[in-house]
Amino acid sequence: MPRKTGYLANVLAVPPLIFRFQFNPTMLSEKKSYKYEDEGRDRDWAAFPEIQETWGGIDGWEWLASPFTLGYALYQDIKAYGPLLSNVKPLKAQRGQPRVLALEFQLLAGTLVEGLGTLEEPPATPFPFEDAALAAGPRFEDQVYRRNVLEPDLAILRSFVNPGWELTEVADIFGSGSERKAAWNAPPECLFKYGDFSLTCVVSDLNIKLSEFGEDALPQKADVSMTLKEQSLSTDTTVDTVMRMVQSIKGLTRLEGEDWLAVTPIAGSFVSAGSLLMDV
Repeated sequence: MPRKTGYLANVLAVPPLIFRFQFNPTMLSEKKSYKYEDEGRDRDWAAFPEIQETWGGIDGWEWLASPFTLGYALYQDIKAYGPLLSNVKPLKAQRGQPRVLALEFQLLAGTLVEGLGTLEEPPATPFPFEDAALAAGPRFEDQVYRRNVLEPDLAILRSFVNPGWELTEVADIFGSGSERKAAWNAPPECLFKYGDFSLTCVVSDLNIKLSEFGEDALPQKADVSMTLKEQSLSTDTTVDTVMRMVQSIKGLTRLEGEDWLAVTPIAGSFVSAGSLLMDV
C-alpha cells in the first residue's frame, strides 16, 4: 500500500505555502456544534388537536389513506405532550457552527533515516531524537523526512496566522492604499489534507513549543498545536456532505430487521416498554 501523508497548504498564496507533515499527528480531534433556541410559542393541553383536525378534513377517497393519516396525527399529538409534561419548551434549530479541528504534531531536525528500524535491527543512520520519533504516534516505516533546520517549516506555519496575499488579490497590490490594506488584512486560507480527508479551513490558533537548542542556538525540536476552523465557502464542504451521505447509506447495510424496529417511531417505544415490562 502506498504511503499516505498529510499537508497544510495554499498554492495560491504569495509565495505558495506547502507544509508536509514529518510525522503523523500525535492527536487529531474534531468538534462540530449546532445552535438551538427554545421554540417561541406556548403549548396548551388540548385533547389530541392533530387527530381532531385530521378527522374533520378526511373526505371522499381520502378514507382509504385515513389509517396512515390518523396514525401520523396520533404520533404528532403524543409528541406534543412531551413539552407540557416536562415543562420544557422544545428546541428549534438555528444555524450550524464551523467544524473545528485540534491538531498536535512534532517536528525534529536531524539526519534522514530510511525507516525507524526495529529492536533487533536499529536504524543504520544515527538519529538524534529517535525516542521522540518513535513516540510520535502512528507512522509508516519511511516517515522521517530530512529536516536540517526547522525554520522553513515554522515560517510556513506562521504564515497561516499572519496577513498575506493570494494570487486572486494580486491586482489589489497596484490599487489604492485602502484596497491594498483590504487585501492584506487577512491570513491565507489553508487546505488541510490528511490521507483521503480534505478540508478547507482557516488557522485560528497556532502554538509552537521549541526545545533541544543546539550550539548554533537553533531549535532541534518543535511541538506544534493548531486549531483549524472549517471554511464552508469551499468545494471541500460540498464534497464532504455528499460523501457523508454515501457513507451513512453504506452503514445501513450492517443493520438487521430488529435494529430498524427498535428505532422506528412509536413502534420502537412500544418495543422498549414491552422489554421493561418483561423484566419486571
